Amino acid sequence: MSDQWDDIDRINPVGGERLGYPTQKPEALLERIISASSNEGDLILDPFCGCGTTIAAAQKMNRRWVGIDITHLAIGLIKTRLDDMYRDQPGVNIRATYEVIGEPTSLDDAAALVAAEPFQFQT
Repeated sequence: MSDQWDDIDRINPVGGERLGYPTQKPEALLERIISASSNEGDLILDPFCGCGTTIAAAQKMNRRWVGIDITHLAIGLIKTRLDDMYRDQPGVNIRATYEVIGEPTSLDDAAALVAAEPFQFQT
């Protein structure tokens, strides 16, 4: 493998991989980085996980992972992305394999989140 990785294409503006996240990276790129720097079972950390490309690649490659993001939109997108990855696998409940910490689970939790970060919910 050379030190210049020019064999991985950018994400096509209208391609199926594109999720609309401005900083999204190609999944093949993250798979290569994870493969080169870790082994199955290792822990992968993405402290600014955005649309979850690192999380999706780590999950696919049998790595444990921690993803951190502050927006509810990013967390929702990652959950949907993982759901879509495992939708056609009978008996697999991907949501049972991870825990989301800090997500509101009640009306009071949601009201507290809006009060703390009111501009996060603007479009």
